[in-house]
Amino acid sequence: MSQETKDILKTFEQIVQEYLTEVEYKNLSDRFVQSVNKEKKLTQHEVFDPKKYTIEDSRFLNLRRFQIDGLITTADAKLDDNTFLDLLLSLAKTASALGEYNLADEIYNLVISRGAQNNNAEAVAFATMGLGEVKAYQAYWKESQDYLRQASTMFVEQKDYRSLAKCENLLGTIAGDQGNFTEAVNHFNRGISFIDQKKDRYLSAILEGNLAIVNTATDKYDIAITNLFRALQSFERIMDFKGIAQAHYNIGYLLMRKGDYKEALNEFDGCIEASRKVEYLQKIGLAFSCKSNIYAELDDYSLSLAIADKSMEISLRINDRLTIADLYKIKGKVHRKLREHVSAEDYLLTSLRLNKELKNDLNTAETSFELGLLYKDMKREADAVYYLTSSLEYNKKIGAEAKVKEIESVLNN
Repeated sequence: MSQETKDILKTFEQIVQEYLTEVEYKNLSDRFVQSVNKEKKLTQHEVFDPKKYTIEDSRFLNLRRFQIDGLITTADAKLDDNTFLDLLLSLAKTASALGEYNLADEIYNLVISRGAQNNNAEAVAFATMGLGEVKAYQAYWKESQDYLRQASTMFVEQKDYRSLAKCENLLGTIAGDQGNFTEAVNHFNRGISFIDQKKDRYLSAILEGNLAIVNTATDKYDIAITNLFRALQSFERIMDFKGIAQAHYNIGYLLMRKGDYKEALNEFDGCIEASRKVEYLQKIGLAFSCKSNIYAELDDYSLSLAIADKSMEISLRINDRLTIADLYKIKGKVHRKLREHVSAEDYLLTSLRLNKELKNDLNTAETSFELGLLYKDMKREADAVYYLTSSLEYNKKIGAEAKVKEIESVLNN
């Protein structure tokens, strides 16, 4: 056992010793060690080099924070109020894109405070929308929706319909992330209604791309693929790397759902490449998560786990709770296929709990399906039927016919 593992166990023991019996704690720690050791054996000789995908040396994070804080202090003394608020909004937006959500949160709140003092309603509205976006990235749904609705009210008063469309896009994304696809479509279509699609091709591409994701999740691939490639072309035309990354990710997700794994991997690599140009950490973490899932499906367990660990590193740094929950599901799938049933159950039950807490119905259904397969392997038929039926009901609800057939086949065998 490595010293790192021993240190983790020691810290863990200090926390739980007052809540579990000695036997319960030993069983839990044994399971932890078993999972860690199994994964280390699988990944230590892997060709995947995580250093190749290092985004930023952590020692520079403190320096960057100091530089930004120093810039704000200097600018506050030199710039007029409105120019200062414009600078703060730019800094907050950049911090959010880099996954520095705590910093973005602080700056947006400073804008709201100073904007209210200076009667700059426009800056307050943009900062409120920014807070909604930051909270959405971390799956704090209720807080995000509250901020976005407040911002929408302000944008209506200001007759800023383009910003109103952005709020609708974010509200639609939240609904989609929770698996509420009808609500998501309503938000996206409402957003489209607020803009001139011919004049605002950028925002139109974002909204159409998100509509395509909903169509992908409900097996409407032919409708989705046209919108996705059109969105990619729009972003490439203006060299918007964040948009390019999103488009590649969306296309990769569609191809993954269809089972076209080779092409999907190429798209996720395209997403990572574009994301690295602008340090779009959230999308890099998501792309790695999907690549890990594909390699799990292809039974390349060592590569799947190595990539999952890289995705987890990024997701933990930026507090991307949705991706963290999904990575537990993927690791659970790998351990199920390796017939490591105890570790698989631990990972999958943790994923299920997190997805339920995040109210993510789609990922809850996907994790329930994996649990159903696991319990079938373990000959726990009643548990298998319970989780498979739960997943089946959700997929019937959203009209995912291919998944419905797959689950019914498992239930009938």
